[in-house]
Amino acid sequence: MLNESAVYQMEFGIEKALHGAAIVQELFLDPALVHITFKGIDVSDGKVERSDPWAARAEQRKVFLVQDDASNYWISDFLQEVCSFTGTNEDLHDDQVDTISGGARMAGIGIKKRIYGVV
Repeated sequence: MLNESAVYQMEFGIEKALHGAAIVQELFLDPALVHITFKGIDVSDGKVERSDPWAARAEQRKVFLVQDDASNYWISDFLQEVCSFTGTNEDLHDDQVDTISGGARMAGIGIKKRIYGVV
């Protein structure tokens, strides 16, 4: 589990698509979150195109999933979602695909060299 000071060092990206821009504005208004960095992330490509860069690295075994005793439950759910992802409207669940796509993009474009979280 992350401690409070670690969260202050993170940068959280939120897609501006749909309601994302409004969410970013709401987060900026919350005084309890004043020490946390939120960035609105522009989305121009489709889900498949956004997932291609990290998916290619995963196929090359260059993506690692880190588990600990307290939170290892998420890995099987994540793998199920990623492996069943088609990029079509028939995907019932693709929020984790969006999350890793956004996080990989944030890390790749060099916004800051920190730990990233994407909502």
